[in-house]
Amino acid sequence: MPELPDWIADGRGRTPELLWSFRTDAPIVDVVLTRESGEAIITDEIGGIYRVNSQGKLAGITRFPQKLRLFAWSDDGKFGVGVISKNVLVRFDRNFSTLWEVELSANCNALAIDPYGQFTAVGFEDSGNLILDPFHQKVGLFQTMRPVRFLHFVQDEPAVICAAEHGMLSCFDLVGKNIWDEKLWSNAGDMALSPLNHQIWMAGFLHGLQLYGYNGETQGSYLVEGSVSKIAVSGKGNLFAAYTLEKQILWMDSDSELLWQASVPFDVQSIHVDILGRSLLIVDPVGIVYAIGW
Repeated sequence: MPELPDWIADGRGRTPELLWSFRTDAPIVDVVLTRESGEAIITDEIGGIYRVNSQGKLAGITRFPQKLRLFAWSDDGKFGVGVISKNVLVRFDRNFSTLWEVELSANCNALAIDPYGQFTAVGFEDSGNLILDPFHQKVGLFQTMRPVRFLHFVQDEPAVICAAEHGMLSCFDLVGKNIWDEKLWSNAGDMALSPLNHQIWMAGFLHGLQLYGYNGETQGSYLVEGSVSKIAVSGKGNLFAAYTLEKQILWMDSDSELLWQASVPFDVQSIHVDILGRSLLIVDPVGIVYAIGW
């Protein structure tokens, strides 16, 4: 078992184990945890794309000619998409080979791919939004009140959930028909879905964690110490992690019990929880991913 860093060991509550850590060749741009295959797909500032398996072993690597500014990968691990420059969309297969590139009509602001890698959703800076099929043909087009910052496909319905950084949470079907809209009363730092209990989790800074159902109805909130800026949740929503602007990571259950808390000596780039809630990935943007578990 690798040595536990001091900042993890010094946390309050039940101390986790360091399952593995992985270092990239350059600062990290993004990390995606594929929930079905259990792999971490990592991109860095010099175009590196890494596939790391659930044991922390490197299972694939490539060096893309340009940095991927936005990035998403399917839950089954078979397909991914990324944005280079401001508006060039790229589709990859499992081996990181480029299937196609297409130049879009506006600058990209958000990106998502469905769990099986068939559809891609893109949010633009001008508040337009586009859904493409696997052959980069337009399936749906819709406009939102504000530019979309967060995009997630619904796992078991042909729909996409989108949110702005302030004021807007919405759901659209794949052809662009609006299903519902909900007002957000706080800024949003992050969004996550727990697909097995059909909940939407919003990191609302001083307003804590705001929960919504897949029909847009408010389902309550969790008030935690600090300003929550990032959220990651298990498939059932029974375990979740939150990161605050005060550089605290909190590991909690759905009964609001604080299971573990630690002060982090760096600005966390992102956090990720596996679908069963057995492990938590913590991403140091300088180029290290830590996987811890209980």
